[in-house]
Amino acid sequence: MEDIKRALGGRNFWTAMLAASAVLAMGTKFVWSGELEADSHLKILMEAMKSDITVFMLPIIAVLPYTTAFVDEVSSGFGKFCLLRTNRFSYVAGKAAGAWIGAAAALTGGAFLNSFIYWLIFSPMEAAGGGGIWGEFAAQAIRLGMTGGLLALLGTCLAVWMMSNYMAYIAPFVIYYFLIMLKERYFEGIYCIYPKEWIAPEHYWGDGSIGLTLFFIAWTLFLGIVCVRMMYRRLEDV
Repeated sequence: MEDIKRALGGRNFWTAMLAASAVLAMGTKFVWSGELEADSHLKILMEAMKSDITVFMLPIIAVLPYTTAFVDEVSSGFGKFCLLRTNRFSYVAGKAAGAWIGAAAALTGGAFLNSFIYWLIFSPMEAAGGGGIWGEFAAQAIRLGMTGGLLALLGTCLAVWMMSNYMAYIAPFVIYYFLIMLKERYFEGIYCIYPKEWIAPEHYWGDGSIGLTLFFIAWTLFLGIVCVRMMYRRLEDV
């Protein structure tokens, strides 16, 4: 619980959320003239969430909140002090949970922050009768956050493996773009490896995109377990 509070209350978290908000704004195609359709502020934001600049910056923003916490504490010796107040499993589980929750909350929070700002700006210009796509927008914002959470866990695993913060920042970015390259250039039919598809699915994943939900759950559990085991083994040397 302490790690989650630190992940959500630290300067890096707020930096990541504001960065997500700024990137989404840069990826938005604004329309200023005439009367707009109902819910236009949500529609343009949903398009921004799958824009090229958002996809480009996503792995960079995701690793900011709490991905390097374990390596920082163990390298500095602070981890020894923390272990005097808790057991090893609670310590490493908190670090993994903090990395995932910090990234997911920062990206989803950035999307909801922009939805409020866009509503203030565009609602006077929109036609009446809005609110019908709010659930769709919320689901996409959550998927954006969950994609970031997976990248944060991946960065944590690789950082712990090499005990290097550089791996936390660089490796998720490289692997992320490797998946994009594979899908766009070589395996166009394998859409499940495509990060854009995770955020805004265009293919069939079952009723209510249940397959995509299970995809996120499975990979989150897998990377979380790997991350916890790797950190636990590292603590044997502390």
